Amino acid sequence: MAPGRIAVVALMVALLAGGAALAQESSAPGRVLVWLAPGQPGAPVGPGTLAWVTAGAAPQPLAEVPAEGPQTRVFACGPEALAPSGDGLVIFIGAETGGLYYLPLVAEGALTRLGNAHALACNGPDRAAYSPDGRRWAYIDYPADATRRAPFASGTLRILTMPAAEGPAPFVETAAFPEIVAFTLGDAGAYAVRFFTDVNGLADEAALIGWDGAAGREIATLTPARGCDWTSAALAPYAGGGVILSLGQHCPGGSQWRLFTIRDDGLATEHVYMPSGGAYLPTSTVNRLIPLADGRRVLATFPNGRAASVANLVLADLAAKTVTLVTEGVTVDTFPGGLARLFQLSPDGRFLAYVSSTANDEHFLHRLALDGSVTPVTINAGSRGDVIATFSFGADGRLAFVAGGTGGQDNTLFLLPAGGAMPQRVMRGRFLQSASLVTDVGVILLNHVPADAGYPRTATDLVLAGFDGRLTTLLEGRTAGSWGYPLLWQAAPGAEVP
Repeated sequence: MAPGRIAVVALMVALLAGGAALAQESSAPGRVLVWLAPGQPGAPVGPGTLAWVTAGAAPQPLAEVPAEGPQTRVFACGPEALAPSGDGLVIFIGAETGGLYYLPLVAEGALTRLGNAHALACNGPDRAAYSPDGRRWAYIDYPADATRRAPFASGTLRILTMPAAEGPAPFVETAAFPEIVAFTLGDAGAYAVRFFTDVNGLADEAALIGWDGAAGREIATLTPARGCDWTSAALAPYAGGGVILSLGQHCPGGSQWRLFTIRDDGLATEHVYMPSGGAYLPTSTVNRLIPLADGRRVLATFPNGRAASVANLVLADLAAKTVTLVTEGVTVDTFPGGLARLFQLSPDGRFLAYVSSTANDEHFLHRLALDGSVTPVTINAGSRGDVIATFSFGADGRLAFVAGGTGGQDNTLFLLPAGGAMPQRVMRGRFLQSASLVTDVGVILLNHVPADAGYPRTATDLVLAGFDGRLTTLLEGRTAGSWGYPLLWQAAPGAEVP
């Protein structure tokens, strides 16, 4: 199958014909926040600048990026880095270690350093997050050697009070809990899991800690099976009160996956105890929980065993204590990995999108409606070796993705409408395997520009691939002598989703 072609496997629908030349232009009613970095993607030279980029205008510098050591890079701290109000963004600046910074987006004030951080906290989900009301921000402050620890990584959970939307306010560390491996943050407080270890450094107790906004207490303690030790934990709120807790344990016969619900009075109920298929590793986000709205079912991942970044996705019915396989070979975020998220929830929480692969180097994009209202869609990336280079949701649930080659090879941008089953071809390009942003009029991407007789080096353009099939170059890499890594799209006031 030629690069850029796609087959919808589950529904067997045909693609819309079309496509457009890249030479045309499109309007972009809004602006994109970028990290302007000299050098090439993946090989920055110097810390660079934060700037707003608008079509047809020179970049508007916002702040110089502080140097946080060699190979400093900048990216949003996890999928929940944007304040629920849209007033501020938490970003990571550094290499393996660095700092967390708060960037106000309304008053456009100066960067504020929140504290030291390890990139592991921002590389995937569930390690840093806002409370739903935006009043607090929490993250796990991992030690510098976190990714080289085994069998699990832990750090200090730091809970900060964030500035009020109506004006500037101090950042205050409200609470801190040591040796935390997982947490979930709510408006009223937080839950966290701490592993306690024996003389060999193996976790022989998992303590669930509850914090009510004023004080913390140990709610329950769980021990692994005889001869086993805990290696991973994940938490999610439970509609019945308390939390859902996913635990991985290492045993002589292999890893096991165990799933509990724990009430605030300490009553723990086990719902799943089964082989996991592979090892839990501290650098992988292979342990995930996504509760469904019905309160009795949860989507979960656990190690597949094929690679550190590969999991199986299952549906667990808590009441019936049953597990149903949804997809094998799902790719999840790992450290160091890329900065594009590989397992995404739509902004409105209606959809889940993720990529799976086979041992035969075939890649697929999946979209699930979490309320079951839309038939699941599975999309083939193309020929063997073709990949889903990037994908991201728009505010209304539309899903944009790039399928085909990567690393500067030919590929194609497609759009899957919210609730629809037929992906629409937008345009061909040489879009890079990086973060992408879905705007109200198109998709912001990095596009590879090969060397030619007039310019002997490759370059990278920041582009807006319009849904109308026209392309706007927001930042021309050859002219700028740098590339713009997209962090956030901000629509112009009054702009509407077409």
